[in-house]
Amino acid sequence: MNPLRTSSLAFFGRLLWRETRGSRRRFLFFVACLAIGVTAIVCVAGLTDNLDRRIRGETRQLLAADLMVAGLQPPSPAIEEYLANRQDLQITRVRELVTVAYRPDETDVPGPSQLIELKVIDGEYPFYGQLETDSGSSLGDLLANQSLVAAPDLLTRLDLAIGDSLRIGNIALHLAGQVLREPDRMASPFSLGPRVFMSAQDFEQTGLEQLGSRIIHRTLLKLPEPYEPEVLERLAEDLREIVGEAEDALKRNSRYRRVLKDLEARLEQTLDAYHRAEPLRPGMPTGALRGSLPDNVPAAVAELAIERLVARDALRLTFEGSAMDLIDRFFPDEERHRPLRALLAFAAVQSTYKGPYTPGSAFCLVYTLSPNDSGGIMKRVRGGMGSLSEALARSVEAKGGEVRLGTPASRIVVEDGRAVGVELRSGEVVRARHVVSNLDKQATFFGLVGDEATPTEVTERISGIDHRAAYVHLLFKLKGLPDYGGKLAFLNADPATRFNMSLFAEPRDLQASYEASLAGELPENPPAALQIPTVVDPSLAPEGFHIGTTYGFYFPFDAHKDARGKLRDEMAERIINRIEGVYPGFRALIVEQAIFSADHFATMQGATGGDFTHGLIHPEQMLGERALVEGSAHRTPIEGLWLCGASCHPGPGVTFLPGYGCAAEVGRAIDDERGAR
Repeated sequence: MNPLRTSSLAFFGRLLWRETRGSRRRFLFFVACLAIGVTAIVCVAGLTDNLDRRIRGETRQLLAADLMVAGLQPPSPAIEEYLANRQDLQITRVRELVTVAYRPDETDVPGPSQLIELKVIDGEYPFYGQLETDSGSSLGDLLANQSLVAAPDLLTRLDLAIGDSLRIGNIALHLAGQVLREPDRMASPFSLGPRVFMSAQDFEQTGLEQLGSRIIHRTLLKLPEPYEPEVLERLAEDLREIVGEAEDALKRNSRYRRVLKDLEARLEQTLDAYHRAEPLRPGMPTGALRGSLPDNVPAAVAELAIERLVARDALRLTFEGSAMDLIDRFFPDEERHRPLRALLAFAAVQSTYKGPYTPGSAFCLVYTLSPNDSGGIMKRVRGGMGSLSEALARSVEAKGGEVRLGTPASRIVVEDGRAVGVELRSGEVVRARHVVSNLDKQATFFGLVGDEATPTEVTERISGIDHRAAYVHLLFKLKGLPDYGGKLAFLNADPATRFNMSLFAEPRDLQASYEASLAGELPENPPAALQIPTVVDPSLAPEGFHIGTTYGFYFPFDAHKDARGKLRDEMAERIINRIEGVYPGFRALIVEQAIFSADHFATMQGATGGDFTHGLIHPEQMLGERALVEGSAHRTPIEGLWLCGASCHPGPGVTFLPGYGCAAEVGRAIDDERGAR
């Protein structure tokens, strides 16, 4: 041993000991922390190594196979060809997707529904691990004869029993058993719904695999036993090489697509110039426009560029054009298309303050004629519209909620920038974590929140909302059902023809009525629509009587207040005179009548300007413009305050969509709050 080295170490040891005399406890604490840190690192490394070895040892059970090929597309033809040439492999194909299942009743009417994770099996499953069922039968046996197997929580959520039917897509299958455990479920720890198993043969009949469907494709491979690890490595390497070649081809294809995109942009510039010289007409794009392009332009690229131009032109027409611009494009013959042109022009102006020739009125026509999922535009509710409110109240009470009627709210309570409740006119304060308003934006913020609590940007945003409600509403109690006269008398053979009757004129007359209203004058022949709902629902009136409801449009709502009453009564008389022209003797059938204008609606319903649309259907007030917070249709800049009425997207009409959407957003917010606690 080197005596000099030993002496040096002893010297430094004594020096270190003297330096720590004043803080030896801290020094010992430092040494202890260092020792604990090193020990922790060693333990974690050991745990990680053990876990890695354990996972590698259980790989077969986790994958349910020796090797798995997975992706959002089916295996490429190259992979399929390779697998077909490997006679030594057992292959099972699995497809996984998220969809909705519901329990049908005896007449196949949809009942309770549930989001599920569907797993489609084509072949033996699993190769490794154990799939446990409640009956002990194999999955293949249970999925035979148009059957399903599901996780137990699906049976609980939909109140199902073994043997019950469950509809998925286009087919209904019966439930044959429950899956208690599946080996590769650990590979997907996050679940969007209960697991359901289906055979590949039954899946083809569901109609769920279509263009755009998001399906995870898994190909499970099993090698013959016994085999060396090198065999599995070679198989994996072969498949990686095939996948790599496919990725290279995709990159080359991506470069090609960029070239095509540049070509499409150049073509669109050419087509735009052509379009300015020769506006689009029905049936024109694929003919005249295609003929204007150079012969060497690929047909597919040309058609795509033309489609984009047509789509852009259609959007421009919808948002900037008038209803008549749209109508003239598709129904240009003023004589042959006369009834249809008049009907469409009338449909375009009922929830706006525009004439059919006024720019922007095309949007309302598109909105009005947009069909719903049931294939129609409007439905009537038996018992009247109030029965919907009553049904909603019953639903709230059945779930433990409280419904208070005749209890006006005086303000929304805001504390530290958050809505915390509502103060009633009686002085009582009802506190809540979330406050939801179905009033329009101005009524909510200016009427209930107040200027001090309303953010400046909200005030500026909502002050300009157009609420000009230019209508009168007439209600009639009739002692009989009116009859058509003159050339229309043949319609009396069917009472259903009296359910709805519209009084509209030529589009130019509608425009004249709008311009008269702008000038503060009554339209000469007010456009109106009369409905007699007791034709289809007699419960709305005493036996022998009928009720009628009429909306007349283009009332000069901004006339001086002292003159509005007289103008309202005069407009009602003009509307009744018009009805008499179709239903002779209608006036004599009137037992009672009530006349309302937008002023009355504003007072009774709290709608700003009496506007039942909560913001007229003008393009600058629709879609994203109905939102106050980006990314949300119902949230407001005041935390805890939400909007759920027609002022939200998608807008007016008894669709329940604003309320449904708001409930979903508030529900997610409540879940987030619970998760944060």
